[in-house]
Amino acid sequence: MQKFIMLIVIVLLSGCATTSPMPEWDNINALEVRQDRITAYSDHYAYNFIRNDPHADAYARYAEFYQEFASHVPGVAVNFVVKDKKVTAEYKALVDVSGLSAAQIERLRYHYGANIIEPNKKLAVTFRAQGDVVYILQHPYGPDTRTLEKPVTVTINDTTKQHVSWTAPLLIPAFPLIMIYGCATGPCV
Repeated sequence: MQKFIMLIVIVLLSGCATTSPMPEWDNINALEVRQDRITAYSDHYAYNFIRNDPHADAYARYAEFYQEFASHVPGVAVNFVVKDKKVTAEYKALVDVSGLSAAQIERLRYHYGANIIEPNKKLAVTFRAQGDVVYILQHPYGPDTRTLEKPVTVTINDTTKQHVSWTAPLLIPAFPLIMIYGCATGPCV
């Protein structure tokens, strides 16, 4: 009978297992840029962004943007939206428009879809890429990996549904019944 009770306890405890959510933020400390993908590495995760996806032109657009406006970007915000180990990276560059020509500002607004943050002072340009998340142990650094001088902090919005087993609600009522049964058939400890 004790083996049966232990089996029930094990089943109930395994029913409490859930999928663990991603952290709320992560520090990217290395990048690997290859012809077919870009991989961003943190201490625990590798974020693979495939370059031959439907959004591949986003990489060329970003390179073009960076070449022309890098000196006017005082800050960036990076957000990863994760769902079921798929990641969408949103890279938002804050652009200081002082010193830019009217043609450059118009190019930012119409070619890059810049949003006004402060009229006549700051614009924000957003780039997006699709990819996958893997644990770092499953994806070691490649030969083209470069360590960043200063880690980039990214915020993470994990929209993955947390899966809880249907047996988890049984856990609470089961223990009192097991204890009552144990006390009724033998000494209570």
